[in-house]
Amino acid sequence: LMYPLESGAFSEYPLGLFRALLFGEKAGLPLELKNTLIHTNVLHIIAVSGYHFTVIGGIFCGFLGFFGVGKPLRYYWVIPLLWIFLWLIDFPASAYRAWIMITFYWGAYLVGRIQNPLHLTGVSGIFLLITHPLYCVDPGFILSYAAIISLLGPGRFFDHFLKQKIYPLKHRWMQEEPPYRYWERIEKMGSILIYSTAAWVGTAPLVIYYFKIFSMVSLLANLLAILLLPFVFICLLSAVFIGQFVYMAGEAYGCVAQWLFNIMVQGFILLESIPGSYFEIKGFSVSQTLTGYIFL
Repeated sequence: LMYPLESGAFSEYPLGLFRALLFGEKAGLPLELKNTLIHTNVLHIIAVSGYHFTVIGGIFCGFLGFFGVGKPLRYYWVIPLLWIFLWLIDFPASAYRAWIMITFYWGAYLVGRIQNPLHLTGVSGIFLLITHPLYCVDPGFILSYAAIISLLGPGRFFDHFLKQKIYPLKHRWMQEEPPYRYWERIEKMGSILIYSTAAWVGTAPLVIYYFKIFSMVSLLANLLAILLLPFVFICLLSAVFIGQFVYMAGEAYGCVAQWLFNIMVQGFILLESIPGSYFEIKGFSVSQTLTGYIFL
């Protein structure tokens, strides 16, 4: 799969980044960059998770839909495709969790059941712990579920609360003036801030426990990643798949991905250089981690 990018156009440094972003391989990642990602609390961008499966599945669902393939049939094509990707990256816990949740989500759609995200989260967690009991001590598994529960619990609650507060203002404004699209933009930006904050706070005790770091710029760094990472990832996927047939196109997409990723990394480095951007916290125990979650 990496052949279009490994044929001489790129040095080992960008290739290490590409492998980390696409397949979660961190061996070729420079130590300085890894530390920067830890200090800004965006190390998750090189962990294969639901984000990868959503983008890959979304692209192929859109491709099949373009040719008139209906939703039920798309399921039978996309889920095995995502399983092959999961097999290629050797079943990391966070990726396996994402595949199980997506499979159950589509399965609920096919049998006409309500697709409740919290139910899917719980059932997938129970299924994975039954089939792989050692996941209970896997940092990827634990951090993945902490983030998901934070997003679907307090994140969704506060997002709904915000929209309930904005709706009367929007309704009253639109009675007096012509409708403006910026209300939708305000809601979207508010949702992004709420969900990013929920994930940051919800994973903070575990991040401190595993990495001995508390990042004060996590929210800003994640907003930057939200803006640029989709384009980086789509360019890399295009480089890998289109490059199998048109070598020069693969190189071109790879160059664009590298350029965008460099912009994102420079933003992370700038945030990391701010005084007080992160604090090292030594000796954070399991009991202190549990106390942090009880407090939250």
